Amino acid sequence: MNNKKILPILVAAIVLVLTMSISNDPKMALVTTLFSMLVSYAIGLFLKPAAPDDLQQSSHVRDAEHAYQKTVDELINFYGEPDDIVLLNPTRGNEAQGVVLVYSQQGFIVVDGEKMLIADIDDVTFNNAAVAYTPNSYQLIVTPKNKKQPLHHLPLGNDGDWALQATEQLRQYLNR
Repeated sequence: MNNKKILPILVAAIVLVLTMSISNDPKMALVTTLFSMLVSYAIGLFLKPAAPDDLQQSSHVRDAEHAYQKTVDELINFYGEPDDIVLLNPTRGNEAQGVVLVYSQQGFIVVDGEKMLIADIDDVTFNNAAVAYTPNSYQLIVTPKNKKQPLHHLPLGNDGDWALQATEQLRQYLNR
């Protein structure tokens, strides 16, 4: 927890303990405590809050947020013209999570905005990530051979036939 957020609570607790030990009147101790909480809250307002850049995030979360911001055009500008584009989710056709760029001549694919060597991919499959009694929500799962690397879960939409076709299309390139 941030020290700046806990400071008013500690001040209020200290004032309560001190006033309870000094005062014989519990109502006066409560009023003094509430007043000290108000004052410490006011002081807390003037302290600089932590900027979003100061907050520590795991690198995977930061990378995932960055991948969401990438467009297909940006990826193509960075990696070059792909041999094929596997459309995973038509509603996300211009996002990094909506496609897989296939560079079969160079031996890699771009999944979720991240370059992966085809030789480093163990498996590609899909599953229904929805819970019972909710609409289908299929996702493509790319499993790397190195188990220390994270799995990639990419949304495929709610159509099972589409999910199967997209997965099979990607498997064709990986099995060459």
